[in-house]
Amino acid sequence: RGRLWIEGSTGRVLKTELRLGVQSARAGLDPIEIVVSFRWDEQLDLLVPTEMREFYPDVRLGDVRSMATYGRFRRFGVTTTEVLEK
Repeated sequence: RGRLWIEGSTGRVLKTELRLGVQSARAGLDPIEIVVSFRWDEQLDLLVPTEMREFYPDVRLGDVRSMATYGRFRRFGVTTTEVLEK
């Protein structure tokens, strides 16, 4: 199951949420959850991810929660050349 937070005036995706059911002995069905937040980067002129939060339920090892943050985005250029033999 998933959800999207969309800016109505622009159609930009501001946040995503993914929930996956996982069978567990603890509560029957515990969801894995992954949530990503985005923001508009004026310098790059596009949406960039700013944060990702994850939750993984585990009865034996203990629940795992993590958070990653992103920043200092840069644009890279690539140039390629193709030569076709006749």
